[in-house]
Amino acid sequence: MTIQQEAYQMIDTLADSSVAIVVEFMRKLPQKKDFPSPSMDPKATRSRKMLAYERLQELRKEMAMYNFGDFETEREAAMREKYGDF
Repeated sequence: MTIQQEAYQMIDTLADSSVAIVVEFMRKLPQKKDFPSPSMDPKATRSRKMLAYERLQELRKEMAMYNFGDFETEREAAMREKYGDF
């Protein structure tokens, strides 16, 4: 199973409100074009890593306002809603 297939499967089990949060988070992720091209220069590599780290920290601060809750409990509730008691 590819990582995309696994992601689709995980999203499929989420409740609609949780999917909305995931979509909002995904919209804030940087696109491939936002990163500089790879270089053999160690300083450029470090700056790419720092850029990625800073973006991750920004996203982390923005996502802190959402209360994600317990994913396992939500998954079980969604499965019960969709398939009944199992």
